[in-house]
Amino acid sequence: MLMPDQQTELLLQACFLRTGESALREWERATDLDTAAAETTLLLPLLKRHADQQGWQLQDAGRAVGMQRYQLARLSVMLQRLRLAVTALREQGIDLLVIGEAALALAVYPQRGLKAVNALTLLVHPAQQAAAVSALQRAGWSPHHHVRPHRLGMVDALSLNLEDTLLHLRWSLLDRCPLSDAPFWSRAKPLGYADWHTLAPEDHLLYVAARPAPPAIRIADIALLLRETTIDGSTLLHTARLCDRMGTVSAALKYAARLDLPLPDGFAFSRASLTEQVEMRLLDRGFPAWLAHAIRVQRQHVGTSPLRRPYQAARYTLRWHGVTSARSA
Repeated sequence: MLMPDQQTELLLQACFLRTGESALREWERATDLDTAAAETTLLLPLLKRHADQQGWQLQDAGRAVGMQRYQLARLSVMLQRLRLAVTALREQGIDLLVIGEAALALAVYPQRGLKAVNALTLLVHPAQQAAAVSALQRAGWSPHHHVRPHRLGMVDALSLNLEDTLLHLRWSLLDRCPLSDAPFWSRAKPLGYADWHTLAPEDHLLYVAARPAPPAIRIADIALLLRETTIDGSTLLHTARLCDRMGTVSAALKYAARLDLPLPDGFAFSRASLTEQVEMRLLDRGFPAWLAHAIRVQRQHVGTSPLRRPYQAARYTLRWHGVTSARSA
C-alpha cells in the first residue's frame, strides 16, 4: 500500500486527530493551495468540518466551502447518470451493487459534498457481464476499449463513458481474486438511497484498501468507514486471507491506528504473503496497478522472477487484458 508523504500526513492528522491543530498550522505554512495536488483540495471540505468541530480557525475556509458546494453539485449530476445506468441494467433483469465513490458519499460520509465522486462503479454477477455491457451500450454508454464478448472473462471490469461521466462496470470485486464474489453478494446491505444495495462495510473496506487511489483519498475513505460504520473484524480478517490481501489491509489499519481511529474487533494483523509483497513494492515504485498485479500473479503461477523473463510476463499481461497478437486473434 502506497503511504502518504510528509505533507499529506500532516493534512490527514489535521482531518482526524483531536490534537491535530499543530499539524494543521504546519500544513497551512507548507502548502500553497493554488499549486497543491488535486487530492489535497478534494479533502478541504472534510478538513473544514473537523476544524469547525474542534473550534479551530481555517485560513482558507472560503475555498473549502466552495469545494464542498462544487462536490455537492457534482454528486447530483453523477446520481442522475447512475440512475440511468441502474435503470438500464434492471430493465434487463441484471442484479447490481453500487460500490466505490458514490456508495461511500451516500452511505458513509456524514454530509453530502464531503466526498468527491469523479467516477461511478457498479458490480454485477460474472454470468451477466455480457448482458450488462450490452444493456449499457444500448442506453448510450460507450466502452473505452472494444473487448470481444468471448474475451470479457479475461478481464475483471470494463470502463464506459456517457458524455463526461466515467462508469466502471465490474464483475469481480477485486482484480484476479481467487475467492468467488458470492460472499460479498450475500452480505450486501441497503444503501439508504432509492432501493439500491451496496457492500457490507468490511467488504467495502477491503475493496478501498486494495484499489489504486491517491494515498490521502484512500486513507480518508478507510477512516470514515472505521468511524461511521460497524465493521466485523473477524469477517474482514477471513476474507482478506482468502483473497490474499492480508498485507494490504493490515498496512491500511496500522496507519489508521496512528490517527486514533477505532479498529475492528476480532482483526489480527498479519504480514503480507511473498507475492503480495512483490505487488506492494512495485506499486510503491510507481508501477501501474494492473501491471503490478499481473507480475504478481505471473510470479505466483510460474514461480520465477518475471523480470528475468520479460517476454513471458508480457504475454501473461496481454492475455489477462484481452489483447492478443494478430496471429492468435
